[in-house]
Amino acid sequence: MDKLLDSITELLFETGSSQEQMLLLYLEKNCMDLPNQSLAKVADNNFCSTTSVTRLIKKLGYSSFKELQLSLSISAQNEKMASCDLICMRFIKQLKQANCIYIYGKGASQITSLYLFRQLIKHGYDASYIDEQDLLYSLHNKTILCVSNSGETSTVYKVMSDIKEINNCQILAITKHDSTLDNIADHSIVHNQSIYGRREEQQHLLSIANELIARL
Repeated sequence: MDKLLDSITELLFETGSSQEQMLLLYLEKNCMDLPNQSLAKVADNNFCSTTSVTRLIKKLGYSSFKELQLSLSISAQNEKMASCDLICMRFIKQLKQANCIYIYGKGASQITSLYLFRQLIKHGYDASYIDEQDLLYSLHNKTILCVSNSGETSTVYKVMSDIKEINNCQILAITKHDSTLDNIADHSIVHNQSIYGRREEQQHLLSIANELIARL
């Protein structure tokens, strides 16, 4: 991504062609979406031929529009992975800093919660498994690790919201991206999948738990 933007900036200063300048500004503005656009669409949006676009792409250091798309796709994927790694590192840092980790899960997520509890104990962490919501309200200034596949179970996000606000607890969550629980939590490891079926949900959450344990 940065390579393309640097090349565009450099060529903008060099070219005297108004058509090339228009194309360059278009590529700069739409670089995130170029992997989803066809060569013909780029040409149509700039009122020029596909040959003109291809010629400019080569000036930017790419052999073809396809190569440019591939480069941008790889760059976006690498940036996403780097972002996920950073989030996971912050999550783990909070686990390591906690005096004790209180783990909670409800329904199908309960199996993953128990699994995480056992694994954390094996790895030398001070952890406690909570199976009753009322016990959560007795915790103050503690670190809570909540597992919820959907993040939308009302009883779960209600109690997490309460103990965060009232009891000053830090909430870590394994849940769905942009769910209510994800938005409540201080740090989250998230997924983007819609999973139907208790067994499939358990398998997916366990795979996330295994990835987390592998990084400890």
